[in-house]
Amino acid sequence: MNNIIIELKNLWRVIINETTKPFERLFKGYAKEDLWGLDEYLCYRILKPLKAFREAKKYGYPRGMKSFEEWLKAIDKMILAFELIIEDSMLSERGETKWQVREKKIEEGLELFAKHFRSLWD
Repeated sequence: MNNIIIELKNLWRVIINETTKPFERLFKGYAKEDLWGLDEYLCYRILKPLKAFREAKKYGYPRGMKSFEEWLKAIDKMILAFELIIEDSMLSERGETKWQVREKKIEEGLELFAKHFRSLWD
């Protein structure tokens, strides 16, 4: 009997927790669980609009870049970085060499994102 009561209490906690997350996100913009993996949460929030920005019509490129094509390549590297971060959160096996290459691509994309953050408009 005690086990049934404990299981029902646990089930109730799960139900309450799962139903409050959407309301937290609606009213606060995030749920407390999002803070446990804020990097991944932000990647999901950034990736889709960044991809849409890549496909949208643009009329220029940031100062310091030589061409519009260079700007598109930079955006592609940013997108790849966010995709790799999300993918890394799902990987269980990591080869050292492969991991170093991925990390280098992530760093490059994030540096470009930071450098050109204020140029993500058109």
